[in-house]
Formats: sequence, structure tokens, C-alpha cells
Amino acid sequence: MIVIAAVNLGTRYTSFAYTFKDKLDKTILLNEKNLSKDMRIPNDQNIMFKAIDVFAFSIKFIKDELVKDLHKTGYDIEESLTTDVSVKEVLTDRTLKELHRASENGLGGDSINVRFFQYLEKVFGSKVISRFKNETKNKVSLYDLETDIEIKKRNLDFDCNGYMRIDIPPRLVDIYEEIEMKDFEEHIKKMSDVKLQERLALCNQSKVTDIFKPYVSSLVELIQRTIAQERVTNISNIIMVGGFSQCRIVHKTIKDLFQHENINVIVPNNPEFAILQGAIMYRYWPEIVRTRRSPYTYGTRLLRLWLDGDDESKKVRRGKSKEIFCRNHFEKFVSLNDEFETGQTAKLEVYPIEADTTEMAIDVYTSDKSDPRYTTDNGSERLGRLVVHMPDTTNGLDRRADVTMTMGSTEIVVQGKMMPDGTPTKVVFDMLSAK
Repeated sequence: MIVIAAVNLGTRYTSFAYTFKDKLDKTILLNEKNLSKDMRIPNDQNIMFKAIDVFAFSIKFIKDELVKDLHKTGYDIEESLTTDVSVKEVLTDRTLKELHRASENGLGGDSINVRFFQYLEKVFGSKVISRFKNETKNKVSLYDLETDIEIKKRNLDFDCNGYMRIDIPPRLVDIYEEIEMKDFEEHIKKMSDVKLQERLALCNQSKVTDIFKPYVSSLVELIQRTIAQERVTNISNIIMVGGFSQCRIVHKTIKDLFQHENINVIVPNNPEFAILQGAIMYRYWPEIVRTRRSPYTYGTRLLRLWLDGDDESKKVRRGKSKEIFCRNHFEKFVSLNDEFETGQTAKLEVYPIEADTTEMAIDVYTSDKSDPRYTTDNGSERLGRLVVHMPDTTNGLDRRADVTMTMGSTEIVVQGKMMPDGTPTKVVFDMLSAK
């Protein structure tokens, strides 16, 4: 029996889900674009490790837990591990057509945690919080504090007097009194928006609301900007998923925003699992997403002949004739928002630069602009390098390889063929080499 599993590697919690066919079981168990094989990340004690090893061990741990869980059920298994806003239209056959690509505002639920700690810096002082975070012996207390904030920001439970209770580690109070040489209880009495009750800090509702304001305002702006797009019309439902969708301030703000526009705002039960459930369902029925929109413009870096109007800084002379070329030209093969059906491909034509060339290396770039001119423009980033094998040099420069990239799915599949006969050739797409 084949088991399909989905893994969600979160900033605070990591989870996995799996299914056999019609049954779903769940177990609760880096925002960095420039990834490379040599990238290193710190642990909670600021010791650096190779990121690729951390991810590998994390996935292996989750896979092993999954295997244990499945063996308990008595199944033999084949082991196989494999805040955005998007708009989709439900077609008559219940498949989905993407009207607007997923877009994000750079603020996730973790930004609330950051603002909570910024507030704690105002209460305790930046030196106190910095020492509390950096001392190894405080790691457990720090984790408990972060977990308490995570739970409180989702549930937003206020007492009858309008205060939210946050459990303050005793060590944090001790550090304050050591550094400031003051009694913490006397210090906090002078503050208007927080009280101390035994080990609990009581934050008043207006202060908590202020902490949420930038995130909520940014989310509202993102949704309004998205539904204002020309192709986005007749919105009937807004579905909020992910753990932070449970937060009352967030979903109430969105519901209030659209209450007079005949738009249903839906928060499913256990919204933190909705993404995992969707991943499982998509694996069974990938055709459910009929079309997708390209999130970027894709192109290659090209040295081409100079044209009037080219940037003078891009001018370069090559060869014995000193012919003038333009360097770093962005040769586009997919445009931002282009629509692709499931399995549809984009094609690149690759030619050798010398008669005896046996492989061609081509740098692939993305851009958040529709018509970028150069790969050095703002918003352009190197995605990776295509290496196209062209071993038969019989025809010298008169050779061409067609490279196709699958754009209409969640995976990039790259294939190559030598033309005109269509003989398959090896293509490697390296997205982890140092950029």
C-alpha cells in the first residue's frame, strides 16, 4: 500500500499528515531566498550548521516518526517523502483556475511575536532582553515564553478587566534587577499599560491591539489590492487557513471588512491543518488545479549584439573584430502572470558557443517585473544554472537543443532534446550552487 505524506516545516511548529486513500491522520510534532549548498544557519546556542544537513535530518526525523506511526497500524509501506493571498475560480467540473498568483506582504504571524518582544524590551529594557535571550541557561525559559506568546496571540483571551496574561519567567525578573539595580515590581507600577500579578504580566487590550495593527493593516491592504485586479471579479468566498487564522483580531477584521459585500469569510475547523490536507488531496488529484499563474518573469542571462538604446554600462567588445555586445541582457521566456495549464511547458532554444562545445551552462533568472531589461535590475535574482549536454559535435555550430521547463505544476521538471530529430539529452538544473 502506498502512503502519501505531506510535511509542513514551520518557523515554530513542524507537522506532517498522511493518508491511505480516503482517511487522513495528523500528528503535531527560514525565510531565506538565497539558498546554497554551503549555507550555514545557527542553532539556539548560535552554533553554526550546514542548512542542507539541518533540513535533511529534520525531514528524516519526521519520516521516521511517520514510519513508526504507520507500523503501529500494522501496514507495510512503500516509503516516499516528498501570509499569501491567491484567487482561484471554481470551474464547472470542480477544478480550479488561478486568477491571481499567490502574493505576500512580508509579514507573517511571526511578526507579531517580534512586536511582542519589542514591547517586552520597553518593559524590561533592551539589555535585559538581550541577555535573557543569549544566555544558554535561559533557553528553556525563553522557549516557554515564546510558546506562551504564540498561544496567547492566537486565542487572545482577555480577563474581565480587559487584560491578557503572559507568564513571565522568574529569570527575566532576576536579570532586570541585576542590571538595573531596581525592584521590578516597583518599576512596573509606574507603567500604565501593564500590571504584575505574581508571575503574570497583564497587558491591557489597547496595547495588544497596537501590537497587531501593522500586521492587520498590511493584510487588509494586500487583500484589497489583490481583489482590485482587473481579472479578479465576483468573489464569493474568502477562506483563511494556517494556524494564525484562529486569531480573533485577524479573522474578525476580515469578516467586518467584507460583511456588506456579500462575501463569505470562512475559517475551517483546525485551519492549521488545512494546508497539509490540501497537499495530501493535491497528490491524489493534481489535476484539480487546472491552471496557474506565473509568480515571476523567467529568463536567461544573455550576451547579445548591441542595439540602439542599450545602457552604456552594459557595452562590451568581444572577438578579434571587437564587435560590440550588450551584456547581462534579460532574455525572457516566461512573463509575470502568464497562465499555464497543468503540465504545460516553456521552451528555451540552446546553441553552442564554439564548434567543439559539449555542454552549455545557462544562468536562469527571475524578476518581479513584467519586462525586465537586464539581469542586474532591481527585482531580478538568479534562480539557478542549467547545464545542457551537447556531446555530438559533428555539426559544429549548427546544433540546437530544445530545453523545456514544466511551469504549470508545483515542481519544475526540466527536459532536453537535440534537434531536429528530438534525441533526448541530459539537462541538469542546479539551484543550490553559490549565487
